[in-house]
Amino acid sequence: MNPPTALVSSLPPEDLYPLIECRHSDPHRILGIRPGKSGGSIARVFQPEATAVAVVCSGGRRLPLTKVHAAGVFEIFSEEILPSSAQDYTIEAVFVTGINAAWSDPYAFAPTLGEMDLYLLGSGEHLEAYKVLGAHLRTIDGISGTSFAVWAPNAQRVSVVGD
Repeated sequence: MNPPTALVSSLPPEDLYPLIECRHSDPHRILGIRPGKSGGSIARVFQPEATAVAVVCSGGRRLPLTKVHAAGVFEIFSEEILPSSAQDYTIEAVFVTGINAAWSDPYAFAPTLGEMDLYLLGSGEHLEAYKVLGAHLRTIDGISGTSFAVWAPNAQRVSVVGD
């Protein structure tokens, strides 16, 4: 009997461990669909309770991701350019509970706080913080959802919990 194959993520340890410990400072840089280092594209999803994850392109093409870390990191590398806008693909997952779910990839959208917002919040001069912080219903690229932002400069982790 052969030993199980080790799971190997393409993420370097300085990105992988903060991600799985939910303390990564910039998950938008590493999750979602991103250009590969030597051409092509890489799709990466972090779903700790999932047993299987796939990218489903708008034309119906389904690309199963490989679980590359036991904590729930899934990846696929493709020589071709994968879709990168939220309306061009969805994420599907099967969870340990047996539930199947599909959703628009939150990492296909740019962060809703801009550089000027961050500067003004940091200096205590943002006069309309209520417009950018908290939960806001939005439609971006024809996809409706809720964006959520907090100002917590000393926090290592912030979670939104709900159903």
